Amino acid sequence: MYGSKRKRRLHSVAVLLGPLSFGLTILLLECFFGFKAAAALGTTVWMALWWILRPVNISVTAFVPIGVNALFDLIPMQHVISQYFSEIIVLLFGADLVCLTWATTGLDKRLAIKTLCCIGTSLRQQIAVWLLVATVLSIFLPNVVVCTILVPVAVSMLQFIGEENIKNSKLAVPILLAIVWG
Repeated sequence: MYGSKRKRRLHSVAVLLGPLSFGLTILLLECFFGFKAAAALGTTVWMALWWILRPVNISVTAFVPIGVNALFDLIPMQHVISQYFSEIIVLLFGADLVCLTWATTGLDKRLAIKTLCCIGTSLRQQIAVWLLVATVLSIFLPNVVVCTILVPVAVSMLQFIGEENIKNSKLAVPILLAIVWG
């Protein structure tokens, strides 16, 4: 019980830290940059804190600029909104939907098993194949999309061979780096 109250208190502090840092940034920098520039910098500080501390979902953090701009009219709203619908954002959203569908249907696991059957469990072979596939796909697709598509399959493959904790896995690092470098 004590731990959960403390956790909620820390969570509340982390949530409030964003808007408080926004206000403090405006107070400290307004005399140097003017209100609008100080508010823009404050928005950046707010988002950085929420991105690091993660008191809310990252998607909520992504929409902070829309809320701040709606309240303080820093720039015309169509300039802010247009950034959320640029080609790369729509492309990333589509890639995320594809990967979500893969995870829901289990296709990532089936692809991981097929990858293991075709390539084998040799770390050198795995690195070479992931690097080659990522490089070839990067010719046709943006690098971020290639990573978005290949990483879930690689993670499923690693989990299938018993690497449950990907963050601390010694096998995951070279394989995921091969995808990123490719």
